[in-house]
Amino acid sequence: IGGAFFYQKDKPEFTPRWIQTWVDRSAEREGGIDYILGNDLATLVWLANYTAIEIHPWLARVDDPEHPDIAIIDLDPSKGATWDDVKETAHVVKGVLDDLGIRGYPKTTGSRGIHVYVPIARRYTFEESRGFVFDVGKAARERAPTAGGRRPRRHPAAGGHGRAARAPRGDRPARHRFRPGRPARAG
Repeated sequence: IGGAFFYQKDKPEFTPRWIQTWVDRSAEREGGIDYILGNDLATLVWLANYTAIEIHPWLARVDDPEHPDIAIIDLDPSKGATWDDVKETAHVVKGVLDDLGIRGYPKTTGSRGIHVYVPIARRYTFEESRGFVFDVGKAARERAPTAGGRRPRRHPAAGGHGRAARAPRGDRPARHRFRPGRPARAG
């Protein structure tokens, strides 16, 4: 685990036929990317046996991959920020969402940040989701420009909208990042 690693999106050639997959034809690669669908216990056990340590689910389902179910507000701390700074920023974002009558579900990222998962109606595009996340970040920055001990333009919620782009993947709750001294994700 501490040695060389790689990321693989396509299913391996030796994937059993009973495993369900989905080909993303919009991927910028000839033939698309053939993803494994972890829709049942047997597939998840197979993935674990294959040593798929990190699993990143999409924010949309395969029956309508252009319309996400979830928007993620990604609160990544800047250099020098403390865990208390990240939590303070998350509370500001919670206040913005509360004022909008929207429920968010925070979870640690397994590194140093917090992801706030916001369930959304499947009628919105990824671009619209990205706009929503950006607007929440802007409102949080205006509400508390120095939250988290940052200068106004460095507020972590201001630019944490990259996970709202086309074909992003979230991180599984309680997933482990096998790195020395790193905690497990919790959600």
